[in-house]
Amino acid sequence: MTLLALQTFFALPVNVVDADRSESGTMTFGVRFRLLALGLAFGLVGAMIAWIVVDFQRQSRELQTKLNQVDTESGQISAQFKDDLREVNNTQLPVCREP
Repeated sequence: MTLLALQTFFALPVNVVDADRSESGTMTFGVRFRLLALGLAFGLVGAMIAWIVVDFQRQSRELQTKLNQVDTESGQISAQFKDDLREVNNTQLPVCREP
């Protein structure tokens, strides 16, 4: 498509296209600034996502450590309860002995 066809297709006035051409194909400062700002915004969002992921991994490790500790304590309490219950059974119930 020619430039004139594009202008009529998009209904652009001739002077808009000619104004862009007058700068010999280079982008204007405003466009460059916006692109730079967009790139920096994407970079900042990416860095924030990476920081959040690393923080969640750290929290996950801490919670896993706490869970393992609670699980160990629970097992110890269970074993102590079982031993105490056996002791009560041995002292309270008569032992059946064969004659």
